[in-house]
Amino acid sequence: MNNEYDIILKAMNYGYSKVTTFENCAHSFLLQYILAKDTKSNFFGEFGTFVHEVVEKYFKKELEQSKLTKYYAENYNKTVISSAPSYPMGMSGNYYNDGMDFFENINFDLDKYNIISIEETIEFVYNGIDVTIRPDIILQNKETGEYILLDLKTHKLKKGKKDEENIESYLKQAELYSYGIWIEKGIKISKIFIWFVRNRKIMEAPTNTSQIMETMDWFEKTVNKIKKEIKWEANLSKGNDYFCNQICGVKDFCKPKQEQVK
Repeated sequence: MNNEYDIILKAMNYGYSKVTTFENCAHSFLLQYILAKDTKSNFFGEFGTFVHEVVEKYFKKELEQSKLTKYYAENYNKTVISSAPSYPMGMSGNYYNDGMDFFENINFDLDKYNIISIEETIEFVYNGIDVTIRPDIILQNKETGEYILLDLKTHKLKKGKKDEENIESYLKQAELYSYGIWIEKGIKISKIFIWFVRNRKIMEAPTNTSQIMETMDWFEKTVNKIKKEIKWEANLSKGNDYFCNQICGVKDFCKPKQEQVK
């Protein structure tokens, strides 16, 4: 036994969000996934949830393209209930307008694809690690037969090193999902589509088996680090300040952050 949380960590299901939470802030992982503190929703999560909901209805043909903006306008405030951060100025309106613009101009040829699954929970085991994933949409090109993983992102891309890091992270998540889809469903993903909603842009990337296995190696090593962790230190660095103050769902329980403020 390494520490008092060994039993919990051994029985835990791991996913991309959990391991990246640990990489960013071990204390946030402790509060959320071990001590099970009530997670507080935030503007970014609620906006992403709502956009996914509308896109899902569109792909399932529960909403015609001509009715997307009406549904978006009428239901936005029912899901996006948290206030946007005050900085940068005008964020709330910018997000709303970007979403409206996306649904006004959505251009995806649904007739070109078979929809294999939407928001399906997939569980598998990797080297003794219980893994849970939830891919946004799996498609099959009717003409070529190739399978495509489509992942929606509400982060708005801008040019710069930070977005290069974000794209690398998004691809890593998709590679983890691609492995799970292959193992559990016997479907080999040929292409990854990352749909940047607020840019109205789809980035396409072919899958690469060696890169997928590198991602799985990273995933396994990170989970092993989590299982050996004993300090659970908070990331209070200046570069993580925005996450701490605006995004972290358990910030109200973060004693190290509260002590830093004092």
